[in-house]
Amino acid sequence: MPKLNLILSILFFATIAALSGLAQTKIDSYGRLPTDDESAHLDRFRIELARRPEMRGYVVGYNNDSTVPRGAFLRRLYGDRAYLNRGLEPDRLSVIDGGYRDNLTIELWIVPADAKPPVPEPAPSPVRDRTKKFLFDEECLECSPAVFLDLSAFESGLGFYAAELGREGRGEMIVRPSRTYSSAQALADARRARRKLAREFGIAQNRIDIKLAKRNKEDVAIVEFWVIPRTK
Repeated sequence: MPKLNLILSILFFATIAALSGLAQTKIDSYGRLPTDDESAHLDRFRIELARRPEMRGYVVGYNNDSTVPRGAFLRRLYGDRAYLNRGLEPDRLSVIDGGYRDNLTIELWIVPADAKPPVPEPAPSPVRDRTKKFLFDEECLECSPAVFLDLSAFESGLGFYAAELGREGRGEMIVRPSRTYSSAQALADARRARRKLAREFGIAQNRIDIKLAKRNKEDVAIVEFWVIPRTK
């Protein structure tokens, strides 16, 4: 494995050297990866930005929203930036939500500080029935945040949820407990999130219902964040 990482790093920097004369350079692109593997990609990207202070970095993300809820995708995308910000100036990194592609894709770009950002190239997005409720996000209540790049749905993720509710209508949090995480614990988490949405984002608590549901087949406690569109 160390030898493979060395080879990948050599190829990575060779690609950078070959493309360094271009105004915009896509230096990496990948799909859904385990956290450790994605961290390796981001680490190489951060090293390149650190040695090129005249450049800005862009994380461009494309989501396949049939398998990844939009909120979870945004939390992962902005979680990548939070990871990269360790050791870099925050104003050197930007995130671009590129829209839809058939497969979840993350692109890492370097661009001269005075140049325009990369332009996303999404695929045509599937048509969604705007009259039906949809799953916007979900949070595992028993998973350690230390092993993920994602931001927390109960912290930064609530801002994304609030923005969607502002456009779409009402919210519904569906709580699924487990054998080791009780209904009372899970409901308390959901109620705290609802209060925070009201306090920090102005989403009235009566716009969000909280419902208790049965355990999922994995027996892992989660809260699902649903959006119920306005009806005419």
